[in-house]
Amino acid sequence: MIQLEQIKHIEFELSSFCNATCPMCPRNVYGNNKKLGYIQRNLTMGELTEIVEPIKHQLTHVRFEGNFGDPLANPDVIPMIEYLDVPVTIVTNGYFRDEKFWQQLGKLNVEVQFGLDGIDNLTHTRYRRGTDYDRIIHNAVTFIRHGGKAVWKMIKFDFNIEQIDLAKTLSEKLGFYKFLCIDHGRNSAPVFDQAGNLVDIIGEWRGHTDFDIICEQIDNGEVLLEDIHKPSVQSIHCQTVRNSSIYVSSTGELYPCCYTGFSPATYGKGRWHQPVNQQLLPLIQDNNALVHGLEHAVKWFSNISLQPGDLVVCDSSCGRNQ
Repeated sequence: MIQLEQIKHIEFELSSFCNATCPMCPRNVYGNNKKLGYIQRNLTMGELTEIVEPIKHQLTHVRFEGNFGDPLANPDVIPMIEYLDVPVTIVTNGYFRDEKFWQQLGKLNVEVQFGLDGIDNLTHTRYRRGTDYDRIIHNAVTFIRHGGKAVWKMIKFDFNIEQIDLAKTLSEKLGFYKFLCIDHGRNSAPVFDQAGNLVDIIGEWRGHTDFDIICEQIDNGEVLLEDIHKPSVQSIHCQTVRNSSIYVSSTGELYPCCYTGFSPATYGKGRWHQPVNQQLLPLIQDNNALVHGLEHAVKWFSNISLQPGDLVVCDSSCGRNQ
């Protein structure tokens, strides 16, 4: 596993706040903002500086993304980028901030990946609930016109598949320098509003559609290691090792990667992350860089085994069969 002097890339969860209620996002329950056991906060400018300063000279790239929030919910994004003084990638739903912000951002050494899942508001917001297609396009075009490198990042669903080619063509017309279409398993789910009412079903969902039953399973259910799919892999091509990277949560906690950083002490009950995080918990020691310092907080990484079959999260995220 990686050591302090080898770190070249950091993924920061600048914020665990988000305006959107995407129904398959881990921050909510199928679109309902039920509390799930993670802290909502922004990483401050002072905290980021404290974490980065010991290794600032060796960084080559920084990514703003995170497991629970949108990085642009953090008010200090611009000064953070200016302080880091390295290429930065931002992954966002693109809804936050005003025109002046996007103008400023366009003048910096930044790539922004905009989550756009259609070419009209009806299609886009079927998944990206709480956002607005026209506003995001306006922000992206403003960013591009002021020198920014924009990526159109589209999640493939059964309801937008016929728009993929049209979206790619539109992205080129508007000046996006890259188009990405990804399929990461978010294919079917019920969708609930904040009162727990069922308002939509995406894909071929075969599970419960009663919000109270789903919440009961989360609150009182126990998911065991033997209950979840454990892929059989021959080797682990560790993202952290390959990229010389680490993940920093909005609370200042250090993890090798985002896959291991789903608030292991408090998050995941009643779902896949419960047994996964229970495997990680005994390994984690003094991992908050704001409390213990970066050099000490990274030491627990040596407890992680990269042998196939030892950690489900590593098998699932970085496992290979060749």
